[in-house]
Order: sequence, then structure tokens, then C-alpha cells
Amino acid sequence: MLTAVLSISLYGRELLKATVKNGLNAYWYLFTATPIASYNMPDIPTMGSFHGAEVPFVFGDQFELSSDGERRLSAAMGCYWVNFAATGNPNNGPTQCAEQMLLPTWPTIGVDGVLMQMSNTTIEARAGVKQEQCDMFAHYS
Repeated sequence: MLTAVLSISLYGRELLKATVKNGLNAYWYLFTATPIASYNMPDIPTMGSFHGAEVPFVFGDQFELSSDGERRLSAAMGCYWVNFAATGNPNNGPTQCAEQMLLPTWPTIGVDGVLMQMSNTTIEARAGVKQEQCDMFAHYS
């Protein structure tokens, strides 16, 4: 599992950095919320924040959102995704939802690999996530 997580992180990071190097903005996120319930993964406590766990949050699937914290996270993620689809920037959109919800500014990935970490309790920008592990994999790949 560690190899899969790191290889996905490594190749995602490298692709996003190449995008930035070519003069475009790129945004990276890390979803760390463990859903309370899931119709697709009945054994949530042992699965943690599995691949695809963020999908019901992005699309506001109320039948999978079990708490006020999950609904707040879903509203924030939906706002960021709609903004990005409309403008190419998760911070700015046609409804000004990011400003109205007082969401933190989602930074571009930049050279230090900054990403937006999203959990049930916080949404925050973080730099250097898994950097040492990804750098090691990049060195040997």
C-alpha cells in the first residue's frame, strides 16, 4: 500500500510541477477525511480515507454525508470544484462562494509542492507533504 500511495503522490506531484514549469497554474489536494459511512465501502473504520472517498463530498451526495462536519467539508469542496470548473481557479468563481464561506485560499502547487489538505475538521495549505518519500522515489525512478 505504501508503494501505491507514494507512487501516485510522486507521479501526481511531478505532473503538476511540469504543468507549472510550462507556465500554467496547477492545484493539488490531499483528502484525509475518513467518511463516517459509505455505501461503496461498508468497512469504513479499517479503510480510512480510501481512494475515491472524496467523490461524495465533491458532489454533495447527502445520502453519504452523516454529520455537520462532513456536510461543511462537502460544501467547501463543492465550492472549490465549481469555481475551478468555471474559471480554472478554485478560489474565484461566479457565486463568490469561497469568500462567503471564508474558505482558505488554495495556493498553486509551486516549487515547494504545496497542497490543500482537506479533512473533517480542517482545510489548510501544507507544503512538503510526503516530500522526502517522493524525492527518494524520484531519485530511483
